[in-house]
Amino acid sequence: MSERKIEEFSGVSIIKREIFSSDLGSFSVTFNPEIIFGEDFYQDSISIIKNSNTIKGMHFQSKNYAQAKLVTVLHGGIVDYFVDLRKGSPTFLDYGSVELNDQNNNMALIPKGFAHGYFTVSENTIISYKLDAPYSPDHELTLLWNDLSIGIKWPEMSDLHISEKDLAGLELSEIEARESKDYSAQIAVLEEKVSALENVDTSHEHPVTHDHTKSLVNAKEIELLKVQIEEIKVSTSNPLTN
Repeated sequence: MSERKIEEFSGVSIIKREIFSSDLGSFSVTFNPEIIFGEDFYQDSISIIKNSNTIKGMHFQSKNYAQAKLVTVLHGGIVDYFVDLRKGSPTFLDYGSVELNDQNNNMALIPKGFAHGYFTVSENTIISYKLDAPYSPDHELTLLWNDLSIGIKWPEMSDLHISEKDLAGLELSEIEARESKDYSAQIAVLEEKVSALENVDTSHEHPVTHDHTKSLVNAKEIELLKVQIEEIKVSTSNPLTN
């Protein structure tokens, strides 16, 4: 799929916070229903990311538990990414990005139906979220950050930080298979993915290069994929789970 300009995505908005400064410090409004309307926000959250070169995403909640998000960076900076998962949308499966930091004071409003994630460009980044629906672990899904069918162009990085949860994210084909309850298709997709990662040529890599970092990530991803395959096999062999 392709990267699109922000204004091409229906419902996505970039809002600039107005900063009021004095000798004592500064003040800004992070939410005003007269400016950001149409969203009935439910929860506020704060995320603190210690390291630069950290990837989080691509997260979303399915079906009736989808969330709209208002994302604000209070300290540091990120490149914010979003993927349109709304079937029928003219930008379906395309993605966009925007820089959010404590200098440009931009906020990103991401509507329901998008997978969302970001890349930190500074240490100790503080991110504020407003969400219009509660967290539902039974409906939470993670689209794999480097899914080739989406093709997000992440910034160059020398030392990637990413959680095991996000490394174990699902490719789009896996999500579609899981939603359809086709367990054999899920296993086939996962095994194909393992095979592709195992056949990556790493013989030319230098131990301190970006390629070597990718190789270490691939090894961890293979390990987690094999765990997922075994979990599916165990669950489908138990009649109490079907």
